[in-house]
Parts: sequence; C-alpha cells; structure tokens
Amino acid sequence: MRGLPEKRSFGSDFPFRNVGQLTGLTSSRDVNPSVLSGAYGGFSKVWGVQVIPFSAAVFDSWAMPVVEFEWHYKEILRHLPYAAEDDDLAELFPLR
Repeated sequence: MRGLPEKRSFGSDFPFRNVGQLTGLTSSRDVNPSVLSGAYGGFSKVWGVQVIPFSAAVFDSWAMPVVEFEWHYKEILRHLPYAAEDDDLAELFPLR
C-alpha cells in the first residue's frame, strides 16, 4: 500500500475494518484507502485524542460569551474519563 500506513493498536485492525459502513466512500490518488475509518471511535482509538474546550479568545467574535459555555463544558467532562494536570497551558486552557 502506498501513502499512510495502517497503524494498528495492539495488532487490531478495528479502525480499518469495513463491514459495509464505508460503502461508496473512496480515497483519491495514491492515498491509502485506510485513511477512511467508519469505526465508532475511529482513529482516536489508535492515535489518541485530545479534547479541550475553545479558549476564551475564540469567543471574542461570537455572539455568546465564553461563560455561557462553562456549564456545558463541565457537564461533558463529567461523562468523559480524562487526565489533566495544572501546567503552563492552564492559563490559556484552564482546567474545568
């Protein structure tokens, strides 16, 4: 295969399996068809994932202030297991 190689987690091809959910989807040119994932959790199961709220500066151009989202961010984090630590980035991305 050319392009992006399959990165398997503990040998599992879970994110790359097609059990019908990818019907009609194709990759173009020399791209490895495995860049498409129809798996629940997709490539985050293999590559890992980062879930962070938008910084306060993003809301400067929005009609709603960041405080309107605080409750929602906290509610989401109640349902997600996560690891975090107070470090230099906490000023820009405060721990909730």
